[in-house]
Amino acid sequence: MTVDRLPRMRLIVLFAVATLTAAACSSDSVSGPTTNQNAQLILRFDSLHNATADENRSGAMLDIAQILAEGAPIATGTVMVNGVAEQYHMTAELQVLDEQGTPVDSQYTVAAWKGDGTDSIVIFNASAGFVAVLVGTPAASGEFIGPGNPTLALGAPGAACQSFLSVTPTDVSAPTPVQCQRQSATVAFDAESVVGSTFALPSQSVAGIRLEVNIQPPPP
Repeated sequence: MTVDRLPRMRLIVLFAVATLTAAACSSDSVSGPTTNQNAQLILRFDSLHNATADENRSGAMLDIAQILAEGAPIATGTVMVNGVAEQYHMTAELQVLDEQGTPVDSQYTVAAWKGDGTDSIVIFNASAGFVAVLVGTPAASGEFIGPGNPTLALGAPGAACQSFLSVTPTDVSAPTPVQCQRQSATVAFDAESVVGSTFALPSQSVAGIRLEVNIQPPPP
């Protein structure tokens, strides 16, 4: 499988090619879900991405900008850090990869961040029996990649996404989707150790989107 535009795909694509079988702001005021600040946040995270030398942290910022560009809503949620519940801004995306109209792969991503993006960022990612947890803080960054399956119960797809691609910088390179719909999920990720701490996503409803994109078929 070849995907040339999603940094978060690099976390797990080398480990998995099968289909996933499991069916925000400049302040802390968002309760969500809302897309009211997507345009501003896309520019904010793109600017931080370009100004950040730490590859993991910079990539996480780009991941968030890409998800928001497709129209994913932002809400608040809980991340467990060393067993302590902390409030984060949160959004999510189920990305379905189509090859000639047939789904061939998918991955589910929850992106969480504090404040205006200069604080902690946590990306939870799952596909085909593997999970990846990327953490970026002002002091350090790192990632866990390994086998695992989050608890994931997808809600019914809803209204069409409100796209922000027209105001998204070209270096974000979010794709024009085949289809994009709002979709929430009840999801939980087990705790993983990253940058000297444990990060988990306790079971909760996370607002997000279901995004279908085309990929090129493999060479004969």
